[in-house]
Amino acid sequence: MGGPGGVANFALAAQVLPATSSGLLDLLSTRGEEIRDLIERGQLGAVYVPALLGKDAALALDDHAGDLPDHRRSQAVRAVRRIVLAAWQLDAFGDLGDREKVTSAYDLYASAIGELKAAYATR
Repeated sequence: MGGPGGVANFALAAQVLPATSSGLLDLLSTRGEEIRDLIERGQLGAVYVPALLGKDAALALDDHAGDLPDHRRSQAVRAVRRIVLAAWQLDAFGDLGDREKVTSAYDLYASAIGELKAAYATR
């Protein structure tokens, strides 16, 4: 899975994650915008990089979920799961060059980002 070689692997290994939930949410939003831009430009094979980097940010946000009230915590945990699933789908469907499935996976990814923002906005 994923694209070829060193540069992308370096990018995956080199990401420094913010320590705050707001910083992680900003990073996740940025990754979502990068994915959307790559899809619009037809670079489906490259969406895995921001998708997997965003997945890491979402998983780091999961570590902050304990700070949320119970009902918002469950919302955040569900959204993180959806982002992880969508990231792997973006990777796989991007490798296949399937624009329709990549777009569908991106919609799931973007929706889950919105759900995470809503969960953390009430803190």
